[in-house]
Amino acid sequence: MPALTDRKYFTPSGRTLAWITKTHLWLYERTGGRLGAALPQLSEGHSRLPLRLMHVLLLTTRGKKTGLLRTVPLPYFVLEGRDVLVASFAGGDQNPAWYGNLVVTPEVTVRRGREVFRARAVPIEAADRERLWSLLVAEWPRYATYQKKTTREIPLVELVRSGLE
Repeated sequence: MPALTDRKYFTPSGRTLAWITKTHLWLYERTGGRLGAALPQLSEGHSRLPLRLMHVLLLTTRGKKTGLLRTVPLPYFVLEGRDVLVASFAGGDQNPAWYGNLVVTPEVTVRRGREVFRARAVPIEAADRERLWSLLVAEWPRYATYQKKTTREIPLVELVRSGLE
């Protein structure tokens, strides 16, 4: 049996990814997060059950070039009590656009289900990142697989609440 970090994960791209993202966003917004806030995923060997839930939020950033608001559905993880995003782009060679946006303008809006709040997106660095990365890949080995696919260090970002909307 191959190691979990050698596992292949379906990663849509191009038009398929754009369609999935648009549909996911539409469902999430129209249902107040009742659909789309948690997605069943393969358990990746951590459970006797074949599936477990991956929690998803909507992140709204300001486009670094256009200045327009951009909203994307993203998985988030609570690590050591902190809300963490992973800019994996499924192991692509470039960071996802949302990451570039928040580096320029770290003030973001977050929607988790029906809850909406403002936050500051703070890149997690050095030893703090390494500790949280270890926790993340222990629970979700797919991220170790993604890291193997790229030479860039996959960024982790903490969402620090700054107030209610």
